[in-house]
Amino acid sequence: SKKLKANAGSTFIGKFFIAAFIFFILYFVVSKIFNSLSSADAVLIKNIEIISTENITKAEIKAALPFKEGDSLITADLSRAEKEIAKSKPEFQSISISRGWKKVSVKVQERKPEAFVKNANSIMAIDSSGVVFPLRGFMSAANVPTISYKNDNEQKEILNFIHLLKAADKSFLDGVSNIQFTNSKGFVLITDENAVIHWGNADYGRLKNKIDAFKKAFVSAKSNNEKIDYVDMTFYDNGRIIINHKK
Repeated sequence: SKKLKANAGSTFIGKFFIAAFIFFILYFVVSKIFNSLSSADAVLIKNIEIISTENITKAEIKAALPFKEGDSLITADLSRAEKEIAKSKPEFQSISISRGWKKVSVKVQERKPEAFVKNANSIMAIDSSGVVFPLRGFMSAANVPTISYKNDNEQKEILNFIHLLKAADKSFLDGVSNIQFTNSKGFVLITDENAVIHWGNADYGRLKNKIDAFKKAFVSAKSNNEKIDYVDMTFYDNGRIIINHKK
């Protein structure tokens, strides 16, 4: 009985060492093959293709990649690269990196400024989803207003208001330089000519009618070439539009 147990133990140990030896050999062989393939000319990155962007240079995008031409196409961690670049470049709305034959393709979609915001001593851009990002290239020339808000709720209110205004009248914001919002006074717009428009609430159900009424009254008030100080639309529900000219 003891002899049988000893033989069984010896057999188990022998099989274990044989299995470990086979595993080591296989690991060694696979590693050699993998390293050979990784350095083979056929699987090296010969070209990094950057899909054209409007405001961000191809050289800058290449510099942000954790791999370069000449590196292994197999070992390049594309998923990690996407995450790292997306985190460090908020001006990228999305980034997609894929492998091809001897190349890596990088497709970037830039965020579009919905408005400008003041951040400390600089001007930043903000998109329709509320992401603030640095101005790049020609973004600073975008025909969008600067918005002012105190908290996230006010930010959402203004961005939603801008969206609704564009849907109702695409050209309405062309002459508007600034939009503010407060819970007590609603929306306040400032034109390029520094005329203040006290808009009040958004009037979501009949915003188009309110815009049309404002434009008609505003054009009529400017017909005598007098500069407008402010327009009060807060009494629109009562059928009144108050316009005051600068003295």
